[in-house]
Amino acid sequence: MKKYMFFIFVTYAVAVLACAGPVISVDSLARKQRVVLDVSHHQGNIDFEQVAQSPVKWIYLKATEGSTHVDSKFLEYARDAKAVEMKVGAYHYFSERSSASVQAAHFVNMVRQIDIDLLPMVDVEVQKLYTPDQLRDSLQVFLDCVEKEFGCKPMIYSGEKFFTRNLLPFGKSYPVWLAKYSKEAPDVDVDVMLWQSSESGLLNGIAGKVDVNTFLNNHRPHDIKLPSKRSSTKDDVKKKSYKSNKKDKDSRKNKLDK
Repeated sequence: MKKYMFFIFVTYAVAVLACAGPVISVDSLARKQRVVLDVSHHQGNIDFEQVAQSPVKWIYLKATEGSTHVDSKFLEYARDAKAVEMKVGAYHYFSERSSASVQAAHFVNMVRQIDIDLLPMVDVEVQKLYTPDQLRDSLQVFLDCVEKEFGCKPMIYSGEKFFTRNLLPFGKSYPVWLAKYSKEAPDVDVDVMLWQSSESGLLNGIAGKVDVNTFLNNHRPHDIKLPSKRSSTKDDVKKKSYKSNKKDKDSRKNKLDK
């Protein structure tokens, strides 16, 4: 009986490892190509000083889910990642159980508490309560609200099969980040920017495994950078000053003419 139970345990363990895929050294991979991390409270305590010793400089943090949930590690991770000069992005896990506009407001309110460097991202993985059309309509509301707040189109994350079935039309207008745990990149008729190729990455500073994401189709970190608001240059100030002075002079001249 004990031998039989041991055999079942070993078989189960092998199956789990097979599904998870081979372990990947994130540090080694990042020395060959640019790697982007994504983490949530599931990663537990992260030693960002150790993480910063690797070539990985970009990280997405789970901020919110639905209309009320806030990831318990979001603000802590953001503070610590910023302290070691990593470029930080934030994402929202989309829910069918609450209003898309309320979810967007919840996400924006939380993310505004930190100074993000990367495009906002929405993680869409579930379609149970909505029809595909209803899901797309609801997601569009969320995307529009977030774009209005940040002045850029949010990135959409999903699995390759789920995206193909439910979200493919968004691929023509929004940056796309797809998960496909394979040696072969996602095969979809859109321009995929980031590919999550594994959930079995290992990196000093993070206990346990972490997702591994790399750029596709000649995309680079610049493509996920949050556009900065255009600040006034000295020339702009001079032009505004000139226009203001000219209006004042014209106004005085009109008064004298009268």
